[in-house]
Amino acid sequence: MSQIGMPNNIEAGESGRIRGEVLYDIWELTLGVEYPREFKPVDVYCQVQANGEEIELLAKYCNSGRAVFLDGNTQVWNNACLTKHYTLSEKNGGVYYVYEDRMDSLPELGNTHKIRKDESGYLTLEELGKIRRLLGDMVEVCEREDTIAPIVAFLESQEVLIASAASELEDKIAGIVGENYSYLEGLYHHLHEHPELAHEEWNTSALLADELGSLGFEVTTGFAGFGVVAVLKNGSGPTALIRAEMDALPVQEETGLPYQSLTPNVMHACGHDMHMALLLSTAQVLTKIKEQWHGTLVLVGQPAEETGDGAKAMIDKGLFELFPRPDYALAVHLSASKPAGTLTFKKGYSLANVDYVDVTFKGPGGHGAMPDVVVNPINLASQFILDLNTFVNGVRKSGPAVLSVGSFHGGSEGNIIPKEVHLQMTSRSYSEEVRQTLEDGVKRIAYGVADGARAPRPIVEYRKGVPSLYNSPELVDELVQVFRNIVGEDNVFETRPKMYGDDFGFYGYETGIPTIQFGLGVQPADEDPKSWPQAHSPRFAPQFAGAFEIGALAMIQSIIRLQSIVKPTHSPLAECF
Repeated sequence: MSQIGMPNNIEAGESGRIRGEVLYDIWELTLGVEYPREFKPVDVYCQVQANGEEIELLAKYCNSGRAVFLDGNTQVWNNACLTKHYTLSEKNGGVYYVYEDRMDSLPELGNTHKIRKDESGYLTLEELGKIRRLLGDMVEVCEREDTIAPIVAFLESQEVLIASAASELEDKIAGIVGENYSYLEGLYHHLHEHPELAHEEWNTSALLADELGSLGFEVTTGFAGFGVVAVLKNGSGPTALIRAEMDALPVQEETGLPYQSLTPNVMHACGHDMHMALLLSTAQVLTKIKEQWHGTLVLVGQPAEETGDGAKAMIDKGLFELFPRPDYALAVHLSASKPAGTLTFKKGYSLANVDYVDVTFKGPGGHGAMPDVVVNPINLASQFILDLNTFVNGVRKSGPAVLSVGSFHGGSEGNIIPKEVHLQMTSRSYSEEVRQTLEDGVKRIAYGVADGARAPRPIVEYRKGVPSLYNSPELVDELVQVFRNIVGEDNVFETRPKMYGDDFGFYGYETGIPTIQFGLGVQPADEDPKSWPQAHSPRFAPQFAGAFEIGALAMIQSIIRLQSIVKPTHSPLAECF
């Protein structure tokens, strides 16, 4: 047993983190029983399932069969110092429990507030604060202030030390980003001056591969076309995938920038050049602070995002089988509607399924004076469009849905009824259920309009595009705290889901891999947000200074945070008993 208030097994780790052994002493000091020393530090935490909720315990069994866990209900069990149930008002978003019983007979639970450790067994400042609050609640309920108060005071002092160390790490990261700023700004200008279209990223992929190879990554090039996959292993831990797109758009640039595109009718009008610069900054920093994170990085330079087939081609080629399978995938997208240096997020569905539909209505063709004997496919197509509007309004009761006809071609002269009319349209949704409902409905309406006019059956070609992007709510919650720490709460915005698509959705589609895409504001402060050119415009000119640094810090600190809390899916969970 440690002397009261002087835990001898607490040690500050790298960056001031505290090793999980602190729980041994907390356990013994608060409950007055010795913790079984045969349990290793990693055994301090384990997971169980109770009524569908995942519970993370602070400890296994001690000699008397007690375990500590966190939950959102409003009752406390502590048979070490109580003989009956007590009610405790919620504090800090959750209430803490000490419960004596087997873990397979836990009571019904609400939302779980987890205390986590990283792969090295260290506790972060946030987790340490949870433990301190746990002990503070026990002081109030158990009336054991003489035993618990000293350890609470000690933990408060350690939080100050950890906060200071965390600040030092943030300063170190910012320093490395600053040291490489001029180089990466020049590289960004080079990429912007020399854009390459989808499936033509010859020089872009070579540049990205050379840069990552020089940092010590194991680089594979020419993967599924011009794809680049760079792997860096740094001990045991989760695997993070970071995606940056490489392709540009068929747009003639009109920005007038000194580093304007030198390639006619090709422009980085969607920010992929900055995405690549951010990827390289992240790689530069993480290779210099390996002691601050553990696990594996898989950095992907992805071709052909703008055509919607680059991600799928890499996945179909074996991205998740030939390289370490990620435990999560992270990406950034420029937010043209937010001020430079702000950060945005969206939990759950963020971007849409986007499918492409071609519909061709047919008829015999004939003279414009004889509509009574010749079926006019222009009339059929027009009726089809009107019926679509009624149909999609009904579908929206089940979830967001959009059907947009963007092309209507038919006829050559005013006195000729054409033989066919060709429509092109897109179908957009979030859920797979609504996606299928839209497809079935479009076909049914097209066939029904033609059948009603006794016209030939129309040709309906439905091509699946990119799947919706679903951001893992749990991981987004973690990143929001990181973002607010970097730029302040007033500069972090939750956005609404949008109906355009991004093939980053493929990384999580049908794989179960959690995905997170966050936004980086790039709108210059002196521009009117209503008139400033948005992405895909020939005048789109994101502000680099003041935005790039924030984007790099957000990406780097997010990876460090997620590497400390995400459990590797390729490692089986330890048995709790």
